[in-house]
Amino acid sequence: MRKLIAADPPVRVLYKPHPFTGTVSKEADAAHRRITALVEKAAAERAADPRFTAGRAAQATATADLARIEARIADLTGKGADSKGDEAEATRDGIVDVAKHQEIAGCAPSGTPPTGAPSRRTSTV
Repeated sequence: MRKLIAADPPVRVLYKPHPFTGTVSKEADAAHRRITALVEKAAAERAADPRFTAGRAAQATATADLARIEARIADLTGKGADSKGDEAEATRDGIVDVAKHQEIAGCAPSGTPPTGAPSRRTSTV
């Protein structure tokens, strides 16, 4: 365990003892307590290590962006808190939000297809 904690490059050490560790053997209980203390000490040192604290602001920004994007996707797909049924009900009832439909389809608000999309015009030859 000590070698893992002191490894370079650093590795994450997870310790998950059996639920009954130390209930029968006092030696096993003592070993469990030593290992737990060692892992907790290493976790505290790691929390202060600049190699592991760098980028926390970027991670917080990315987490906020992900939450915003997931909320928008849920809103567009009708899976949000204010949805009134599933896709089959919306189709049956003829409920279409044109702006949402265009955003999902990747069209500009005017209804023009995005760059690179095939044209719907047909030509007569």
